[in-house]
Amino acid sequence: MTRRIVFLVSLASVLFLTMSCSKSSDEPKQTDSSTAPLFVIDGIGGKKVSLADYRGKVVILEFFATWCEPCRISAPELQSIYARYKDRGVAIIAVAADEGPHAITRVEAFVKEYRLSYDAAIDSGQVMKQYGAFTLPTTVIIDREGKIRSKHLGISGDYAKRLTSEIDPLLK
Repeated sequence: MTRRIVFLVSLASVLFLTMSCSKSSDEPKQTDSSTAPLFVIDGIGGKKVSLADYRGKVVILEFFATWCEPCRISAPELQSIYARYKDRGVAIIAVAADEGPHAITRVEAFVKEYRLSYDAAIDSGQVMKQYGAFTLPTTVIIDREGKIRSKHLGISGDYAKRLTSEIDPLLK
């Protein structure tokens, strides 16, 4: 009986991780241009990250976790996008879903490993819930007026190209 319970719990865990951390080839979910929910969360290095501080910029909001393999693929691509667009009014906020007493240390190590120069923060789950980010990574593009323009669940092989094709029109 104990083996069966352990097996079922293990199977449920694997299925949950598979479903919550994924690659995707689906088109981005188009939104109704609703206003992006505002938030203030703890950033890396003790600074607070507030979405309101980015008004007037195109914001890429990236929900990720350090243990998520597709997130490890998207991080360097986002860094490349940030390097290309940061002087044109694009900001990236990486919101980590990591939990526990060592979450900050893990996220700091992730930021250092991938040499990320954009803002990173840790969410208690509230911001992810506000944005419906139940798959990792989830990428939300917000325009200069604070409206959600698109939402990507997971990543695809042409991830950076797809994001830049959505960012360019928002900068005009």
